[in-house]
Amino acid sequence: MSQNGTLYQALLSAAADGIIIIDSKGVIATFSPAAEALFGYSADEVVGKNVAVLMPAETAQQHDHFIRRHMDTGHQSIIGQGREVIGRRKNGDLFEMHLSVGKAQHEQGEVSFVGICHDLTEYKKALHQLQTIDDCYQNAISEKDSVSDEVHFLKHFDVVTKLPNVNFLRQTFAQVDYQIDEHELSFIQFELVSFQRMRKLGSEHEVEENLRYIATALKKDPNVVDVSRIAQGRFLIIYRTPKQYVTKTLVSTYLGFIEQRLKGHSSVAPTWRAGCAIHCDGTTFNHTLTCSEMALTYAQKHSRSLVIYDVEIQRVCERAQILQRRLVNALAFGYIQVYMQPKIHLSQHKVSGFEALMRWHDDILGAVSPFEIIQTVQELGLETELDRYIITKTLNTMSENINLFSDDTPVSINISAKSFIRQDVIEHLIFGIRERELCSQMIEVEVTEDAVLSINDAVRTNAGLLREHRINVCLDDFGTGYSALSYLGKLPLDNLKIDRAFVNEIHTERGKVMLEAIISIAKSLSLTVTAEGVEDATQCAMLKGMGCDYAQGFLFSPAIPVTELRVFLSELSVEEAIAS
Repeated sequence: MSQNGTLYQALLSAAADGIIIIDSKGVIATFSPAAEALFGYSADEVVGKNVAVLMPAETAQQHDHFIRRHMDTGHQSIIGQGREVIGRRKNGDLFEMHLSVGKAQHEQGEVSFVGICHDLTEYKKALHQLQTIDDCYQNAISEKDSVSDEVHFLKHFDVVTKLPNVNFLRQTFAQVDYQIDEHELSFIQFELVSFQRMRKLGSEHEVEENLRYIATALKKDPNVVDVSRIAQGRFLIIYRTPKQYVTKTLVSTYLGFIEQRLKGHSSVAPTWRAGCAIHCDGTTFNHTLTCSEMALTYAQKHSRSLVIYDVEIQRVCERAQILQRRLVNALAFGYIQVYMQPKIHLSQHKVSGFEALMRWHDDILGAVSPFEIIQTVQELGLETELDRYIITKTLNTMSENINLFSDDTPVSINISAKSFIRQDVIEHLIFGIRERELCSQMIEVEVTEDAVLSINDAVRTNAGLLREHRINVCLDDFGTGYSALSYLGKLPLDNLKIDRAFVNEIHTERGKVMLEAIISIAKSLSLTVTAEGVEDATQCAMLKGMGCDYAQGFLFSPAIPVTELRVFLSELSVEEAIAS
């Protein structure tokens, strides 16, 4: 078959294994496509060269000798047989392959050798993996008991404290006779509030030592019938308490004792909180565990060190769970409404703007306060979603009632600290204004102190973006958070809003001095001042006398639906309200 024939070339191209044909001097005459892929050379690079280029150095040096000996003696040791050899790729990598060699005698007397090369790399890898698996299996058989014990420990116990996990405690609880007699069992979920601070300020080794110390102290107490580490710095203690004692007093004293012992052992001052539930006859482990968790959750929300479960706590916790589900639903379907509270210019005795405030009346829960909404949103991490919702709702309300608003009566929209550092939220506001063809000066943004306390690049960028679009920025609830006068001059603020807590103290000498100081500072920075929570004419007159520019509160109007705004504006008499 001619080497230039179509059938010959088709066979070479179709072959999965590399085919190399050399002459009697070892010079490559043919190099198939599969050989190109195997060795990394193109045919043009190797045809006409000695086949030794495809071999490691030690083999290449002897190859020509082997060919000459065969040609001289006719020795057939490798002809027609396969064997494993080492090949050398173009990049220098060596690999194992299976080589079969055949011999062809041409009519003219010339001799050619045909080599068929099969890559053994993947085959060898598979063999190695099988061997590794077999070794592991043999080791597992020999160490079965040890491995079984370790698996059991890892499944049921905490590695650091060696305490059982809550699942193991649940399984064993019903099987153990605790012999409580005149006692009752208290499920205490004990939480180190300072755990994260310990992790940040101390080494991981120190934190683990503290956890082990707590575990040892708890296990040594004869009244602790069982204990489990259920999460990071949280433990479940099943504690035996005499029925004639007040549980709260006894548990509080006991946990205080643990805290004192830990103080001498930790470089970070430990603080704790706990939720406790009494295990009653006929109730399950899971029920009492859930009740103790409700008590701990209540302690977290209300900043208590210890809470004992009762039916009122269950009612509060169940309502909180319902509230979370209903709030997500309300945001999805637009059930939270935006009301407008007028802002009054104290010198001109007229409405000078509004604050958009959320109001929600749920079919199941009834009226839900803004405080509850914000608290629940923070628990769910939905601050940004709520801000986007209120921005959209407010802009839609303004667009649908465009004749009620103007750049002389701008609407303030509250934006959380988490959203104020996000450029996408600020751009959502700006795009929404542009999309509805509203004047940007019809909008103001209110942010709380924590939003600007850390003045980083994101805060500067977003504040600058609002200023660029002529949207005023108001600092809300000034003085109630982490007040720092330094940031007042570092951001492009326009208005400072005094919290109602200061307004309520205006009749005291201390309160009056505080208000005068705040207003004076604002004026020195060319900021206008708004007082919120103004409820009587005396407060209003005193604020005006101090130089306060604007006021809002029940003296003038609560937040009202936009459908009632037109009537309110037509009937409002600021002079009468102030005179009253």
